[in-house]
Amino acid sequence: MRVLLIDDLRVPSQIVKTFNSANGKAVAMYSDDEVTIARTYTDGIRQLTDNGPWETLLLDNDLGSNKQGKDVLAYLEEFTNLLPQTIILVTANTAAGTLMYEGLRRLHERDLIKHYDWRR
Repeated sequence: MRVLLIDDLRVPSQIVKTFNSANGKAVAMYSDDEVTIARTYTDGIRQLTDNGPWETLLLDNDLGSNKQGKDVLAYLEEFTNLLPQTIILVTANTAAGTLMYEGLRRLHERDLIKHYDWRR
């Protein structure tokens, strides 16, 4: 699985993704070798453009610059051929999370993504 994480903060050496399966809850572990990490908006866009398509995008909003996760989603709205199969929003910032969710909603309304879910 090809996973891109765009986040300006240091992340643990292993990233855990939790999901529901037919047998209940399951956990998949990804090592650093399976996850490419971009620390800035610019690096994230470069990874999306030069090394895509990605299966999964883990996206934080706070990217430590004048650009944010919502700007990454706006870029993907413009360049839909770069859309990953799965986009997971990862942020503790509720206001920013709402703005990023709006980007996902717009992609869904244009039939560019199949499903989106907002969980607090």
